[in-house]
Amino acid sequence: MDEVLMNEVMQTNLQEKEQVKQKRELKLQTNLTTAKQETAFKALEELNDKIKTLWEEKRAPRVDNSPEEACGSLPPVEEGDRKISLIEALSTQASLQSETIIQLEDVLEEKERKIQQFEAGGAHPFQEVKDSPECLQEAPIFFNNSTTPVVSDKDT
Repeated sequence: MDEVLMNEVMQTNLQEKEQVKQKRELKLQTNLTTAKQETAFKALEELNDKIKTLWEEKRAPRVDNSPEEACGSLPPVEEGDRKISLIEALSTQASLQSETIIQLEDVLEEKERKIQQFEAGGAHPFQEVKDSPECLQEAPIFFNNSTTPVVSDKDT
């Protein structure tokens, strides 16, 4: 019986120690969370201050010479004009590339159709096949405002 009572006392002591340990862990976790929040708030305040100073610097008139002024006789170019010119150039390039993609897809579809016809017709794989002129046209590929022709069967 003493053994059973002793086991119960040990169990109780163990449970009490475990509860104390859990309370200590909870308190440490709370302290850690609080410290993290305080650090995050400080970082946010510093970032807000930096943003404010950057906005103030942006609003203030610039004293340094811009690249346009250093060029001398060239008229100054607005930042908005540069952006518009860049957008127009990129738009033109994208349109040209889209047209080229459409042309190449058409050529590919035509060639795939011919392959299917030959497979269905049982044509010998080594027979010479004449392509239609529209499939042999050179389709330009535009890259960095230069034209690179695609090699066609006319070259061979």
